[in-house]
Amino acid sequence: MKPHTFRLPRNKMVLDWMNLINESLEYKNSVENLIVDFGDYEFVATEDFVVLACLIEEFYQNGCKISFVGGTRTLNKYLENIRFKLYWEKGYERDVYTNLKIGEVIPLWKISNSMIDSYANYTNDFFRREFLKKKDLIPLSANLKEVLNNIFDHAGSENTGYVLTQYYPQNDILSFSICDFGIGIPSSVNDFRKKQGKASITDQQAIIKAISLGFSAQSTIQNRGMGLNNLSESIKALDGTLAIISNNAFYNMNQGKIIVRDNNLINFKGTLIACDIPINNLDDFDESDSIYSF
Repeated sequence: MKPHTFRLPRNKMVLDWMNLINESLEYKNSVENLIVDFGDYEFVATEDFVVLACLIEEFYQNGCKISFVGGTRTLNKYLENIRFKLYWEKGYERDVYTNLKIGEVIPLWKISNSMIDSYANYTNDFFRREFLKKKDLIPLSANLKEVLNNIFDHAGSENTGYVLTQYYPQNDILSFSICDFGIGIPSSVNDFRKKQGKASITDQQAIIKAISLGFSAQSTIQNRGMGLNNLSESIKALDGTLAIISNNAFYNMNQGKIIVRDNNLINFKGTLIACDIPINNLDDFDESDSIYSF
């Protein structure tokens, strides 16, 4: 059986990445060796990394051997630093969080329910200790906890999902992205509505419903009706950006302006959440808060 190669999209557009997912998954049950070709890529954004990781995971869990080619010297150095090419080697524990100091990035992590709090707390401590000593990063860790918990509450993904958090000092942005190949937010909302005897709504309407305050599709008690609403309100207050792609819906908030639309060209069965937080808009860190915290 010949190996299958999928190449990263030449045009780094959302639609191209979603097409890569849908087209590649058609081969999932007929491929023994998967080759990931980075082509001439020099940079891969956090949202693209987590999408790629989820896609590779689908093949790996099907018994497929993974290998990599291409990419510039700069990109391959980065991949080496975050151990990306080792993740799908036999014996590598992707869902056990490891603390590595490798510049401005927290290594890619396959989300484990039992380690969500420790990951979010470490992310807060790492970036404040190493780069942002004067900034309060509680909004970062709080948002990470809520969104990661949402995956286990609603996604229904056999392979959980991946998260990557990166600080970009050149433009003072903290970026984190989370992806899973579960059923998607609109499907989760409509499944819940069906149980209540209510009619289905469009994917666009479902995304809006999921972000609204107090809506719950049977979340865990600590996250009920708050996760996505808290995330959107927090990012809005910080004048940041938030993008959510799930099923046929696309939600984008940029500097307080919100666009929500149905896009039947995407048809992404999972969920991708990408956030950019401007560091300069974070509050200054108050040392007394840590002294008296419990």
